[in-house]
Amino acid sequence: MKTIIILLLLGCSGLFFACQDITVGYLYTDIAGYTPDTLPIINVKKEIVRLQGILDAFKEQTVEQYEKLAELEKELDRLRESMKAPQKEYDALLDELYDYENPPTLDREEEINAKLEELDMFFDEVWEQVYPIQDEQDEINEELKEIAEGLGMEDPAIMAKKISDYQDRIEFKLPWTSSRIQGVQGTEPLQYSIVGVKSANMENAAKFMTYAGVMGGGRIYVGIDVDVPVGAYTITLEIKNEGRTKVLEDVFTFLVMDEIDAGGDVE
Repeated sequence: MKTIIILLLLGCSGLFFACQDITVGYLYTDIAGYTPDTLPIINVKKEIVRLQGILDAFKEQTVEQYEKLAELEKELDRLRESMKAPQKEYDALLDELYDYENPPTLDREEEINAKLEELDMFFDEVWEQVYPIQDEQDEINEELKEIAEGLGMEDPAIMAKKISDYQDRIEFKLPWTSSRIQGVQGTEPLQYSIVGVKSANMENAAKFMTYAGVMGGGRIYVGIDVDVPVGAYTITLEIKNEGRTKVLEDVFTFLVMDEIDAGGDVE
């Protein structure tokens, strides 16, 4: 009997230690990845300097054109203002002419038609002054477009907006970020960390890693102040939970570029 009890105790002890060896939870990453798996980025401070230089050069070369446009617009405003009172009079005469409840007399109808004809002639004369001004504006705007294209930009307003957006990114420290990782299934909480960066130069890769990290949902980020040479920087990601670890080799690439093109894309 004593022998049986000892055997039972040894069996239970074995089951206990066996249970201690069981790995907790699960973690599947066979189809894990990012869509897209590449993100072009730039050094924002350097890009602001570059864009501002182009914008300043454009302004210097177009002072006369913008002064002329302002003069033309002022003249158009004068002509538009000259038509406001006559237009009100014209509309009132039409209302009177076609007032079927209180129609005008024949004599009054003749007076109205004569006045309407007189106003039509006035409007024609004004528009004859407006059209050449508008044509001249179009010519100047075409000239401005050619200057902008010569400096490598599509539109100065778009470039100014791009500079403003970059300045906001710096002010609010908005990093470059990937999308959320997809295809990861596992017991929460999941922990993500960057365990490697590949690049053509090992020193550059190590420096890039100091700017990079991972936020919630496996979103990989790079600080907006990233300052590394142009090139591809490919991330290796580690995913862990209780008792499980997976490594995703070369899962995401940041392409550090020199500048953006005229359309606003990184190149």
